[in-house]
Amino acid sequence: PTSASATPFLKQAALTLRKITPFSESSPVVPQPGQYVYAETEEPNGNIFKTWLSVTGAAPALQRWTSGIPGEVPASGSVSNPPCTIAQASPTTCVSEAGYYPDMPTDPTALLAYLNSIGVVDTADPPSSDPAGWENSGIASAVSYLMQSAYLTPSQDAALFTLMAQTPGFTMVPNVADAIGRIGVGVEWNYEGDSGVLIFDPTTYAYLGIRTWPSAPDFSAPYHGDALIGVSIVNSIPSAQS
Repeated sequence: PTSASATPFLKQAALTLRKITPFSESSPVVPQPGQYVYAETEEPNGNIFKTWLSVTGAAPALQRWTSGIPGEVPASGSVSNPPCTIAQASPTTCVSEAGYYPDMPTDPTALLAYLNSIGVVDTADPPSSDPAGWENSGIASAVSYLMQSAYLTPSQDAALFTLMAQTPGFTMVPNVADAIGRIGVGVEWNYEGDSGVLIFDPTTYAYLGIRTWPSAPDFSAPYHGDALIGVSIVNSIPSAQS
């Protein structure tokens, strides 16, 4: 049922991911300071968004948009974001532009404080109108941002799932299609009339994408959101002309 709590699903996701050998122990390849985390997402109309984040955030990040509509310009929308390292990030200065977080806590309580400290969430000063919805919305946005742009270890993914599981208000929506038609489990939140779902693979718990509405969920409405195609480590960033 769509009104069911998402907690059991989120706990199972965390439990499964904790059984995976940590990345640092299973592979000799660890992101290096001079490398970038490359991520690609796609909208329902075929538009592709590509991002390159410096592993440490010390170099400018690059974002590019490629039209998926036949006849439009093949590539446009190149934007370079100023660098912002984990150490520099804070709610009042800049949001971290790092692609790798080796010091991210895996304890859910410490994790929420950490996410606040680097500016990817702001739950420290919620509005009085709907503090619970504000927290849910902020955590969902942070999970989406990190899972679709950063290189996370299984234990870090598990901590994010546990954080959501320990936060009241998330509900489960079965059989949700992402922006490219993959079917997953939706974890829904609501905040002052707005709503959204994070979509996960029902077996591997991999992040598939996000869908949002400026109202209550309406799956017959036009799709607003995107699907994650993949995240990888690359050695360089494209030039402005390429």
